[in-house]
Amino acid sequence: KKCFDCHGKTNYPWYYKIPVVKQMIDHDIKEAKKHLDMSNDFPFLGHGTPEEDLLSLKNSIKKGMMPPKRYVFIHRKSKINIQEQKTIILWIEQSVNLIKD
Repeated sequence: KKCFDCHGKTNYPWYYKIPVVKQMIDHDIKEAKKHLDMSNDFPFLGHGTPEEDLLSLKNSIKKGMMPPKRYVFIHRKSKINIQEQKTIILWIEQSVNLIKD
């Protein structure tokens, strides 16, 4: 759910209507979808193969790069907790294994 706000079908916050904030959010969403677009079902659109994109996502999660600090600063509830990190990484590992089979 947290990933989809930038990488999928966005639920805009109330402050999206503020002109400068709207521009910033639109830019962030456009940039996010360039890297990984979850607007449609799996496989998601990204830079590489589904396996490469999943492994890149796993790396970003492990390094604490997702969601970006700037985003978390504005959207406090978007931070991914330890259990969510583990769940995402497990899903990625299972998905990569399915792709390989």
